[in-house]
Amino acid sequence: MTPEIEAALEKASTLAEIEDIYRPFRPKRRTRASIAKEKGLEPLADAIFAQVADSASPTELAADYIDAEKGVETAEDAINGAMDIIAENISDDADIRRRLRSLFTVAGVLQSRAADSEKESVYTMYYEYDEPVNKIAGHRVLAVNRGENEGFLKVGIDVDRIKAMNIINANVLSDNGSACTDTVRDAAADAYDRLIFPSVEREIRNMITDSAVESALKVFYVNLRELLLQPPVKGKRALGLDPGYRTGCKVAVVDETGKVLDTGVIYVTHSEEQKLKAKQTVKRLIEKAVVKTAVVQRPFMGHPEGGLRVVLSDTLPPQGLISVPVVLFIGIVVTSQHLHAVQSNGCPACLVMAFPVAGGKILDVPTERRAQVVILQLVSDS
Repeated sequence: MTPEIEAALEKASTLAEIEDIYRPFRPKRRTRASIAKEKGLEPLADAIFAQVADSASPTELAADYIDAEKGVETAEDAINGAMDIIAENISDDADIRRRLRSLFTVAGVLQSRAADSEKESVYTMYYEYDEPVNKIAGHRVLAVNRGENEGFLKVGIDVDRIKAMNIINANVLSDNGSACTDTVRDAAADAYDRLIFPSVEREIRNMITDSAVESALKVFYVNLRELLLQPPVKGKRALGLDPGYRTGCKVAVVDETGKVLDTGVIYVTHSEEQKLKAKQTVKRLIEKAVVKTAVVQRPFMGHPEGGLRVVLSDTLPPQGLISVPVVLFIGIVVTSQHLHAVQSNGCPACLVMAFPVAGGKILDVPTERRAQVVILQLVSDS
């Protein structure tokens, strides 16, 4: 690594600038410049680009590089090959590309034109549309991209060519009256039109597209978050079941405001007699409180799903499981004519099982039964 490259890397502030520094060393496909180098024309390109004050003319310099065996039959062929090499070198100049990228960003205009003005489409408003690159809204960028992909629009970036060429010429032209300066000027114009403009235009379009996609995802995130945070069973009486093995499943019932109406314990993994009692208890609570929603805390340690089917077997159909996302309470919703059941995440409720300050208005509920009450209050947003 040369000191110049090291210094350039130290000054680079963006990934694009680092890529520009690496560009001359990146493996390339076979280009017009590489073909010219294969013909031995690189020394001629260097001599012309040097623009020495008392240099011979490009035609005189090229006379020494005529070689029919290599495909260089005239001085003009040699000069054209040398110009291809100069153009590629200008295109690979990191400072030129950085300044032109800035020009495209600040002064570029996104232009959209109809591919066929006679054809009707949802992109009619973009058939003759111009907007500065640094002001265009993200949704418009995505719209013209879709129109282009669907074949209705032709999209590009327009920038003042004179300003762009002034940036390039200031970097590569000598003002000492060299006979080679005009040839370098022509090579610089070719570099801009054929190599630099398409490349920088593509970079800028990718940049504004990435920004538009990121903005769209943020809007989607905000809207989806608001949707998912809506309480799934707000304003309804609910019965909650907290799965348990040895100590049984805790049951609680709250009204529309979150007030505790009843609590209890049932056993669904013990004997058949206990399962029958559990079923009767749940059915009694549902009928007594006119419950329309059941909230089942997501089991720890993989509690059998069968427990839900046991205690609600009289009110739930066998094929009633439907997956739905509910933020913090992601699980299963079971629908039937009589009852909706939601399986929730019990983690938030763990805090209130032992800490009275977290229990708030349910201090009168036994500690071991608080978790399911809080789950019900959270799901109903009460």
